[in-house]
Amino acid sequence: MSISSSEMLILSKWLQITPSYGYNELKTEISELSAEERMKALRDVYGASEDIVETPEYLRSKLEELDERLNDISDKEACEMASFVCPQYADSPKFRLPFLRAELFDVDKAAKRLVKYWDRKVQLFGTDRAFRAVSVIDFDNDCALALERGGVRILPVRDEAGRQIIMIDRSNWNANLFSTETLMKNVWYWAQLCMEDERTQKAGAIVFIVPSGDFFTATHGQQILGRSINSDMTEALPIRISCIHRFCLNPVVKCLVEHTLIIFEARLRARLRQYDGNAADNEAELQQYGISLDMVPTELGGTLVFDFQSWIKARLNIELERYSLPDGAHTGMEI
Repeated sequence: MSISSSEMLILSKWLQITPSYGYNELKTEISELSAEERMKALRDVYGASEDIVETPEYLRSKLEELDERLNDISDKEACEMASFVCPQYADSPKFRLPFLRAELFDVDKAAKRLVKYWDRKVQLFGTDRAFRAVSVIDFDNDCALALERGGVRILPVRDEAGRQIIMIDRSNWNANLFSTETLMKNVWYWAQLCMEDERTQKAGAIVFIVPSGDFFTATHGQQILGRSINSDMTEALPIRISCIHRFCLNPVVKCLVEHTLIIFEARLRARLRQYDGNAADNEAELQQYGISLDMVPTELGGTLVFDFQSWIKARLNIELERYSLPDGAHTGMEI
């Protein structure tokens, strides 16, 4: 892969202003974690997190605690608006349980995440669309095109621990073609699908990341997007990410790795696994984490064949049936 002189100039300037966060810093950061935090990170990476017995009494108690904690939070305008507009959804156990599960029933953290969820959703979608399902029916042309590009995909398999596998392929999302807002709306769409699945709520998810093959979008544009994804995943969306597996397929991108680690929140950096090459090149290591090649798409060196375009068409039909009224309007309510 050749880089022009003008591209090299942009790259050199970007490297000067972007802090490096190398593996020595990462090693130090992990060593400073408490023994309990290190053990939790290891359990997550290897899919050995402790199971929580969810009896009806336990769930009822935690939901009551969550309600009390929310009452103690004063700055929650978007959350209160959701309770006013769609109380049968926003205040329901079905909606709130994913936030508790994402935080392993830490009520304080779950309350903060729920408030942040509504703040962020109103910011991203506006009050006219924030209080209903994120649906492809509402997508404009840019959002629909970004969705078809397959920058994010929920794979039709789970790892050995039962965790949902999400693939983020930034090479399919050119940050020069799509705005960060457009791409983030796509991320929220996929997050909602995970949020609706009880098994994923309980077991969590792992992520395969393929950095962009283009050096510029792997740096400036993709860092902006990466920070937005990281922020929403760690603070707002009710999804527990147990481990991130990042595959560097491009040698040019590989040289930028130390300058992209900084976009990850500390909790995720401790759960990040980095690979040179594709899955086939790293089969033995992946197996340690409960991942076999038949769980990995062919474009990443695995054997999983996934017809993404057919999946999109089938999903559109489901949503047309689920959300549309006889006159073609949106139901206006989340399920």
